[in-house]
Amino acid sequence: MRIIHTVCPFRLFVLFASFVVLFTMMLFNFQLRQINEISPFGYENQLSLHWYGLTDGWFWLHVGDDELFRFNDALINQWKVAGESWDNPYAEYFVVCLWEDLMDILPSILEPIPEDILQQCDPGQKGWQYLNREEAWLERYDDWSTWRMGTGWLRSRQLYATYLVLYPGIRFWTDGETLFITWDNHDCLDNGIPIWSTQQGQYALPLARFIDEVRSFDARLIAAMDQRVKSAQMDWPFPNVAIDIDFLEVDHRERATKMDQAFTRSRQQKTDWDGVRKAMDIIG
Repeated sequence: MRIIHTVCPFRLFVLFASFVVLFTMMLFNFQLRQINEISPFGYENQLSLHWYGLTDGWFWLHVGDDELFRFNDALINQWKVAGESWDNPYAEYFVVCLWEDLMDILPSILEPIPEDILQQCDPGQKGWQYLNREEAWLERYDDWSTWRMGTGWLRSRQLYATYLVLYPGIRFWTDGETLFITWDNHDCLDNGIPIWSTQQGQYALPLARFIDEVRSFDARLIAAMDQRVKSAQMDWPFPNVAIDIDFLEVDHRERATKMDQAFTRSRQQKTDWDGVRKAMDIIG
């Protein structure tokens, strides 16, 4: 108590407020479930867990005034009325999946889209319309090669969280200076109620800051899992759940290098933009 009284209350408030702002302004956010609350894989007498399963938790993206992967309050209330317990408003799954999805598309995300392509097809809200139009073209002409070239550059920048039912439509792209995040969830409905808290929007931030945010997400997840691996090595709380402790550490060390590998691939990414232009001209 003496320590508290020797610090100016206002200063304590400023320090606390600064911490809250830094936390809430992170682009990629997650919360791991307590180890003893994680459901193991398999069936009775054959239960197991591994690094992947130990990332069970919640995740979301903070984009300005909105949050992606946050459920609509009206839908949560409906679930509660139906008797379901729902204390966390965010997508509930293995955090490693968001981490891996991001790494998969990172090379495309970080490759700048040429200005003339951006003028011909804005990857923002018009990008969703463009893809719908190209689907109709494919059904008519059945030219998969041209279709893949004309749309692949756009699809490779989309976050496909297919492990979620009616996952949100989220796309990332850059012009070389600014990183844009666009989302469109208007088709994600549960009995007419929007599943996600935000339906459409776009958020922009400097490309350099986005790279820092990706690095931060990676560092925080790896650090959290490092502690989790050490905890499992010292005191595994599930006597009836098998886990390979030795491989757990090997797996962890390998995954700790994955994001650096993704950034290396990003520097090697070279899209055939001339091919894209020709395909887009053919498709119209």
